[in-house]
Amino acid sequence: MAELSDQQSKPLKLWRACAARGGIDLARGVLVAGVASFLCASAQAQATKSDDSLCPAFPAPTVTLDYGSRYEESSRDRSELDTESNAYVDEALKDADSFIRLLDGLANEVQASPVLARERADCIISGIFDWAKAGAFSQLETDNAKMTYASRVAGIASAYRQVRGSADDRAEEKAVIERWIRQNAEFLINFWNGDAPPKAKMGNLRLWAAYAVTEAALILREPEFVNWAMESHRTVLATEAADGSLPYEMRRGTYALHYQIHALAPLTASVALLCHNDYSYSLKSKRRSEMRLRLRLKASQILPGSRR
Repeated sequence: MAELSDQQSKPLKLWRACAARGGIDLARGVLVAGVASFLCASAQAQATKSDDSLCPAFPAPTVTLDYGSRYEESSRDRSELDTESNAYVDEALKDADSFIRLLDGLANEVQASPVLARERADCIISGIFDWAKAGAFSQLETDNAKMTYASRVAGIASAYRQVRGSADDRAEEKAVIERWIRQNAEFLINFWNGDAPPKAKMGNLRLWAAYAVTEAALILREPEFVNWAMESHRTVLATEAADGSLPYEMRRGTYALHYQIHALAPLTASVALLCHNDYSYSLKSKRRSEMRLRLRLKASQILPGSRR
C-alpha cells in the first residue's frame, strides 16, 4: 500500500492521538482550520488581507430556504443532476456560503495576527449577531432544506467559537448568538431523531448535523449535545461494511465515492474537536474508524470533487 502524504494522513494522526492520550495537544482554534482546509476544498476561504477594511460588508441574512433535490426525480440512486434544480439550490445557498467564507478568513486572522485579533473578532461577532437577530434559517420550507442546512450552521458556529474569547465584552450580542445556536442545535436533534428520512439518518447529512451540534456543544457546554453527536457517529458507523465503506453512500451510483468523502469531513472535524476537549471513544471505535478513513483518503487521490 502506498504511503499517505503528510496532509492526507492528518485525520489518521488525530485518531491515533485520541487513542493514545484521550486528547489532542494542538492550539485551540487552529485545529478546525487545519482539518477544514484539508477536508473541505469546496469551502476553502481566502483569509481577508490585512490591508482590507477591518470589517467587510456581509451578505444579508438568509432566513428562508425552500428548495428540492439537486437530482432528477427519475434518478432512483440520486446520481443524475437536474441542471436547473442544481443551479437553484446553489443560488439559494449563495449568500450563506459567502458569509461563511468571509467569517472563515476573518477567524483565521484572529488566530494568526494578535494585532488584528480584537477588530476581526468584533467584526465576526457583529456579523453573526445580525444573522442571529434576523432569525437566519428559521424558515425551512422543505425536507431538503432541513437536511442540508446543518453545514452552514456549523460553519457559522465554528467561526464564533474561535473568536468569542477575543472579545471580552459584547455580552448582549453573544447572548443572542448563543440562543440562536442553541435553537438550531435543538432543531437539528429533533429533526434527525424524528422526521428525517430513514435512509438519510444513516448517511453523510446526519454527520453534518452531528458536526453542527458538536460546535454548539462546545460553545454552550451542553453535555446532551455531545452525547447526541457521539451517538450520531455511532449510528452511521454501525452501518459500515467490512472494507470501511458506508452502504448508504455506496448506493449513490456515480456519486458514491464523492459522498464517501463528503461524510469524512464532518466526522473527522467533529471527532477531532471532541477528542481535543477530552471526550473519548473506545479504542475499538477508533480502530474501525481509522480503517474507514484510510480507505477514503486513498480514494480521495482520484476524486475530482464532491457535491453538497
